[in-house]
Amino acid sequence: MDKTFNKYFAVFALILALAFLAVGALRTLKIHDIETDLFFHEIPERQIVIDATFSGIVRKDGILYSAYDRSIKQGRQSCPT
Repeated sequence: MDKTFNKYFAVFALILALAFLAVGALRTLKIHDIETDLFFHEIPERQIVIDATFSGIVRKDGILYSAYDRSIKQGRQSCPT
């Protein structure tokens, strides 16, 4: 009885983890420019995780702002701090 429950629980946990990974891979969020609040960029969640690691994203009043200029397409940006 315990082995079958463990197997079902493991399969359920695997399916749930894969569903969370799929949602995270497909989700995009709006990142506003810090100087002008009019423009925003649609950024995938995986890029937001990378940017938030070195303080490239700032949250003010529930809105995400970019701490550097996202219009420059030069690969990785240097840390703004």
